[in-house]
Amino acid sequence: WLQLKTSKMIDDFTDVNEGEKEFMKMWNHHVQKYTFVGDCQMPQALKIFIEERGQAIVQNDLFRNFILHLVNLFEFGIIGPAHVFTALTKLQTLMRARGLHHDLCWTGLRKRFL
Repeated sequence: WLQLKTSKMIDDFTDVNEGEKEFMKMWNHHVQKYTFVGDCQMPQALKIFIEERGQAIVQNDLFRNFILHLVNLFEFGIIGPAHVFTALTKLQTLMRARGLHHDLCWTGLRKRFL
């Protein structure tokens, strides 16, 4: 019931776009599932999140939302720059291994808007 309640609360936001809402739901469900309790667990939380949701992040066009999330975690002092680098490298490696890197190319983006 908690996941349903938080999803509905996120849907009620009016000052964020649908991609931001979708990413927030993914992240909140992830954190609730594993019950991470402190900043020291965020690198592990990111690692598991990428392993479980990395493909969905790319396929649902949430890559930029993920990067923004990493930057916010860094700016609020929750993770360090090495953790940002590690998370991005891990997601990029997953993308290459699963053949998803073409989903982020500029020509793919241009085709979506034309």
